[in-house]
Amino acid sequence: MNILQLSPQYPFTESDGGKKGIVMFFRGFTSLGHNVSFVYLGEKPSNHFYSAPENSEIFHINHSTKNTLFRKIQAVFSDNPLYIQKHNSDKIRKELIKFTENRTFDIIHADHTAMAELAIFMGNHLKIPVVLRLHNVEWKIWDRYANRCSRFSPLHYYIKRQAKLLKQRENELCELCDYCLTITDNDKEAVFTMSPHIRTETIPFGVHNAQKNIKDNSNKEQYSMLLATTWAWRHNVDGAMWFINNVLPIIRNSIPDVKLYLLGKHLPDVFQSFKNKGVVPVGYVDDIEEYYRRSMIFISPLFVGSGIRVKILEAMSYGLPVIATEIGAEGINAERSDGLFISDNASEQANIIIELLKKDDLVFSLGKNAHNHIEEKYDEDKLILKTLEIYKKIITKTM
Repeated sequence: MNILQLSPQYPFTESDGGKKGIVMFFRGFTSLGHNVSFVYLGEKPSNHFYSAPENSEIFHINHSTKNTLFRKIQAVFSDNPLYIQKHNSDKIRKELIKFTENRTFDIIHADHTAMAELAIFMGNHLKIPVVLRLHNVEWKIWDRYANRCSRFSPLHYYIKRQAKLLKQRENELCELCDYCLTITDNDKEAVFTMSPHIRTETIPFGVHNAQKNIKDNSNKEQYSMLLATTWAWRHNVDGAMWFINNVLPIIRNSIPDVKLYLLGKHLPDVFQSFKNKGVVPVGYVDDIEEYYRRSMIFISPLFVGSGIRVKILEAMSYGLPVIATEIGAEGINAERSDGLFISDNASEQANIIIELLKKDDLVFSLGKNAHNHIEEKYDEDKLILKTLEIYKKIITKTM
């Protein structure tokens, strides 16, 4: 199978969940012998080299997707949502046409709603089917963001309008694609609610080599918690601040030696001021595995978002029980017995964490359950095989 994969970013550092979700398919398709031409937008990385498999090629289109002031102002007067508009241009289309001139493809795999317009354009040009991988239902993120802004702020109305426009456009784009792959059943229901005519299937994020992730607990650090995320997204910062200000003090009253490790790119300097309150601001690390193995539990406090938190699945695969808000855990089919605890209440979260941190045996038992659950439900290899079966049926039907 010859696959044209379209991405809104260069993902091969795999430094966040979004990139991991893109690489999952590239790695999965190529490892099974399929030919993948991977095309991405953005700046060409100068300090990272990725050795692509022989049955693949990587093509870069230089195009900035930053939310510049000009684009934000332009969006006030446009009926095309900013999120969609900034990922498309005549220049990109011309470069894609030129790239595909002497190549043959069977199907287009587009990552994120952002790439849907380009994928549909190229699908019509090449006369091949298009599959849209919805990493999120994007309009839900904008709508939730608007609802957390003050009703007295102009920002609330700006974001609310963008959410409304994006909902309409996302629906239109999904209908124009031959198939949509959602990352959660919640998103599948949202797509179906937009239009019952959209052909869709849930393919969750898969954990790579999940069966190898759990080992013994000899390296665990007592009373340790881990929060790993991408700090460039402001809602991750807001969630962490909520946890530090509202949950952590209650825990420290009962367990003064508790530690909260903060990992991830672009960690704001403001977290340095919490060092004397149990916070250990680490920032970016090349390999997060050490901290998965060191920590007792994983934290995911998020109040704006959609899709699925990849770091939660990874943490569970390493045998960490997880405490998350409802949106943080959204889309993950797991129970407390599987090691996933969900609450938006600060006192309840704190009490759960205190009980776990004081009972090592309970943490280790729940961690084992968490690992087994991920291995059974979220194994990458199984999900790629399921995806390829869908693709074969689509190609056969459109021939």
